[in-house]
Amino acid sequence: MSETGEYRAHAAECVRLAQQTADPQSKGSLLDMARAWLALVAQGEKNNDAPTLVYETPEPRQQVANSGNRSRSRG
Repeated sequence: MSETGEYRAHAAECVRLAQQTADPQSKGSLLDMARAWLALVAQGEKNNDAPTLVYETPEPRQQVANSGNRSRSRG
């Protein structure tokens, strides 16, 4: 099962449990969890549609010599 398929299954289970409970607070919490799982489904689908991104490590920056040790011209 795909990742988004698992998320959908979790959302469906939360909805099923919410339908079976009589406690309004528990029902609300379960429905909130179902919405959160569905938000993850939407995000996962959006990520799957995005082009593949490649992260390239930037070149190391050269250390700048301590500017306080520069020789000063004396006139």
